[in-house]
Amino acid sequence: MEGPAAIKCSGRLTGNWYDKARQNPKVFCGLSDVTALANAIYTKTGLVTYSGPHFTVFGHNKALEYTTDYFKKCLFVAEPFSVESSPVYYDERKEDAEERGNEGWWIMQEGESTGTIVGGNLITLNLLQGTEYFPRLKVASFFLKITTKSHPGHLEITSSHSFCNQFFLA
Repeated sequence: MEGPAAIKCSGRLTGNWYDKARQNPKVFCGLSDVTALANAIYTKTGLVTYSGPHFTVFGHNKALEYTTDYFKKCLFVAEPFSVESSPVYYDERKEDAEERGNEGWWIMQEGESTGTIVGGNLITLNLLQGTEYFPRLKVASFFLKITTKSHPGHLEITSSHSFCNQFFLA
């Protein structure tokens, strides 16, 4: 869902609430359209945000054990851990959604890194380009989330545009 909700989320970026958020940090986690707000919070405050399940995901029975296990590890485990891809996924958040086998991660460049990781939904992240809310990308790792319903050439076109952006060249 990369559209109206992303625009609404982007509309929440302005204001003078960032200092209050920095002084009173909370866990902020979401996916897809929340990318705009999560990256803005990180950029303006330096606070850690999470790309992961929105609270509504926990109301579904599908793949809940995998989701809950990694959610708890991210928030409550101090030592490093490896993340394995889920063996299955669902294209939709509905009780009758079809279970699909997961082939694993789509790795664009293998390797190891330490440091900050930023990213999120590619289309939503592109809404921030050229604004004060777009993260400065001198980071160790960058991740992109795209939907399986996207046209195959969409990733190439959108990412080519993104990587030519001045922030990626900084």
